[in-house]
Amino acid sequence: REAVISGGGNIYIDNPTQAPVLPFIPQQRIMPLVVYPASVSGAPSFELIVRAWMWIDDDHQIHFFGGDRVDVSGHLPSTGLHRWIVVSITDALTLSITASTPQSTLDPLTLSDLQEALDLLNADEMPIWGWVLNGDAVGLSENDVNQDLRQFIVRRG
Repeated sequence: REAVISGGGNIYIDNPTQAPVLPFIPQQRIMPLVVYPASVSGAPSFELIVRAWMWIDDDHQIHFFGGDRVDVSGHLPSTGLHRWIVVSITDALTLSITASTPQSTLDPLTLSDLQEALDLLNADEMPIWGWVLNGDAVGLSENDVNQDLRQFIVRRG
């Protein structure tokens, strides 16, 4: 092992699932518009933090969103129910939330439920993240079901 390392070799080469072998960054590790719970010191919270974003439009003009927080507790379903919510950013650089219809936690949520929340977006809203809200929850954590909805690869037409 030491001989491989001292010779500049990669000891993980036979296991491509090891991060040192694959020099790629998963999409959820890219910071612009990342959404995560605002839990402080383990205290549960229904507030989500959205990280800053800077982009250049088709006219080569620079735009900047400084980041923000959004409270999703108003979309919390009743006990025994769960739903998808979608956090989006508007053309005016404000955050908005859309939500699927609550259903029993005995019925698993599917992509159709996430699609329902996406279908409620207005034309000026771009989805950035989805979270499952459970009516029995006391807050959100990174361990809760969530989905990165930012589109880095856009298929046109």
